[in-house]
Amino acid sequence: MKNLIYFISNTVSYLGTDKETSSTADNDSIIILNQYIFLLCLIFLLHDIYSLIFIRDLPTNILLFAISCVFFLCLFIPVNIRMNKYFISFFFMLLTFVITYYSSLCGVESGVFLFYFSLIPALQFFFSWKKDRFFIIFLLFFILLQLYVSASTGFKLVNNASKYINFRRALLLMNISFLLLSLALNSFFFYRKIKTYYFILNRDLHKNMQIDNLNQEVVRLKRLLNKDVFSEETLKDLVDSIQLNDTVFLEKFEVFFPGFFDKVQKISENPLTGSDLKMCAMLKLGFTAKQIAIYTNSSIKSVEGKIYRLRKKLNINTDEDSKAWFIVL
Repeated sequence: MKNLIYFISNTVSYLGTDKETSSTADNDSIIILNQYIFLLCLIFLLHDIYSLIFIRDLPTNILLFAISCVFFLCLFIPVNIRMNKYFISFFFMLLTFVITYYSSLCGVESGVFLFYFSLIPALQFFFSWKKDRFFIIFLLFFILLQLYVSASTGFKLVNNASKYINFRRALLLMNISFLLLSLALNSFFFYRKIKTYYFILNRDLHKNMQIDNLNQEVVRLKRLLNKDVFSEETLKDLVDSIQLNDTVFLEKFEVFFPGFFDKVQKISENPLTGSDLKMCAMLKLGFTAKQIAIYTNSSIKSVEGKIYRLRKKLNINTDEDSKAWFIVL
């Protein structure tokens, strides 16, 4: 059962996402929208089941089931349409109309009108104040207008159905429960959005730091080249020393990159061996695993194993390229 729920959750969440062509932010937005639509589908389905068991109003059952199916089918609409702001606005308006209709049909005692208050915080998940200010203001005005018009008429825009009178207390308890569930889900999605925002912010800051470090490294190398310290001959001499003697290579490398080994030792949780430092230096110079294997007379598999163990010691994230990490250090 647990595996089935996990499978359904993953399948629904990632409908329309594309890790290769879409950014992380775009995929996160699609995932949140998918999950929200699916939960709306479940909420209307549960309402339909409750109505079918206790009230047995066929038109209402058909309408609730139809709305649930519509939300489910929305998951399979092309993502460029599903993420369109006008499309999302349409469904906010549809939900508002449904709440307005049922709050009048079932009466104020049923508590259906409480769902107006779950729509307002949901706007923040699908719209950005900077980019979509018009949509937010329009939908907020639309929701509040429906609420005030319904309240001013005593929630009697349509005639109350007498069949709901005996079930109003049960409906009130059910609607309060679903409202609390909706608010809890809103809080969850709000937390997810904030977490995603800070993740992207930290990632961008990290990338900017890497770019700054790389720019500083380029400037430093240019200065060395201008001083004829790092000429083509000295670079060739440094590379040739890899095959001669580890100690000589490390000493020569330290001349061109002073303080590099100290930085690496500080980052590592465990002391690095001479072999580890040599591997760090070669990665710093931009060598690939194949090139390192050739220069050190080792197999590529052996080199890849050493790089893997070195990454573990330095706590390098799995999504970061080894060469890029060392180059900007």
